Amino acid sequence: MSRRSQSDIPVFNLLSIGHRGVGKTVFLAGSYTELLANRQKEGSQSWWLECRDSQGKENIEGILEYVARTGQYPPPTMKITDFNFALKHRQRQEEKTSCYFRWWDVPGESCNLQNPDFQKMVLSSHGCCVFFNGKALVHNPRYLETIEELIKQIVAIASLVNQHGLDYPFALIFTQCDLLEPGPISQLQIEANLQPLLARLDAVNAKYQRFYSAIPIVSNQGQYRLKAVGASAPIVWLLSELNKTHQFQGQIPLESGLKRSMPANKRSSVASSRKFVPLLLMSSLGLLGVSAALFFAVNGAFGPAQTPEQQLTQQYERILEKDPRNFAALTNLADLYIQQKQLDKAIPVLEKIVEQPTKSFDLHFILADIYAAKGDKNREETVYDRVLAQQADNFDALIKKAVLRVERGDEATAKTLFAKAENVAPTEDLKAQVRSLAQRALK
Repeated sequence: MSRRSQSDIPVFNLLSIGHRGVGKTVFLAGSYTELLANRQKEGSQSWWLECRDSQGKENIEGILEYVARTGQYPPPTMKITDFNFALKHRQRQEEKTSCYFRWWDVPGESCNLQNPDFQKMVLSSHGCCVFFNGKALVHNPRYLETIEELIKQIVAIASLVNQHGLDYPFALIFTQCDLLEPGPISQLQIEANLQPLLARLDAVNAKYQRFYSAIPIVSNQGQYRLKAVGASAPIVWLLSELNKTHQFQGQIPLESGLKRSMPANKRSSVASSRKFVPLLLMSSLGLLGVSAALFFAVNGAFGPAQTPEQQLTQQYERILEKDPRNFAALTNLADLYIQQKQLDKAIPVLEKIVEQPTKSFDLHFILADIYAAKGDKNREETVYDRVLAQQADNFDALIKKAVLRVERGDEATAKTLFAKAENVAPTEDLKAQVRSLAQRALK
């Protein structure tokens, strides 16, 4: 039998949805390392992932190196990052490629249909990984309130898929399950608390599977690593389902499926103007008001003289004129300014972001880093104080403020802050590192 040609190998786009800090990046890195170990195993059931480009491999290895060096999970993703993989297996002592797939690692605040980039990813996707914090589902009674918009998006996409008779699988992934009591009781609690979503998915005949993810950091003789067991199951399941569909109807992303199922007169009008596809999606999903949908459709093009970044910047600026506290627009605008090295413009945007209550302080520390780079130690310290006012045991803020206090000659306060940081450090190794840092700083 002749070797399968590269042109015959399907290519899939996997969408990932989940709030900031839920663990999407850790999941991808854990799945990669778990599957990579399979390459040394015998048998056709040994699957593994292989990066298709050097940048993707460098990004994955950077995540693993961060864990190995710090013993901590990496900070949440700040910008959309592409990863291109090949899913491979061994058959009769020969390595074979089952499919290629593209994974978009998307910041939580960008998972919003007001974001034009996210709209395009939804339309281009073949399947979806949806992330929930399993620990929060069990222990935080108000967690469902914080993911209400996420649930609306999932149900809306599933309804649209069902309405148009499309094949689009969802992998529901519950992270941080290693922090729950082992056994079936925790799983039952998760499913009971997420029943409003599961019932609505069942009502629209959605194709979905539930997965319980546990990717703890373990230490062996001072060396840290991700210990992923069964973490890769969602990716393998999704790609297996997509491969089955591909055998019968080829590779059909959501946008193409919608066009095929539309009447001919509507299909031609959509095909003639690509910028109206987001309007079709948003109108069908019913998540945004008519004015917001028209805004993106009508103002989708600003003329050939502007770059895509400039176009997006204007879109977010116009949103903020009407809604100055729109968190998604603020975050994406700050990200664009930082990418363009316009730090003076990023600062007031980040300042508006940190004024809002949050449980994730990554953007606070980015603002503090910018202040530090500009030599503004007073404002840098103000950021750490703001974090500690909301979360008195925040390890990063305690350490950074302690170091800053040493630089400013206040060793007494620094000593107190180092002691608090050592007390809240999650591992003995990290406690020892804090003591060592304090000793060096306070000499």
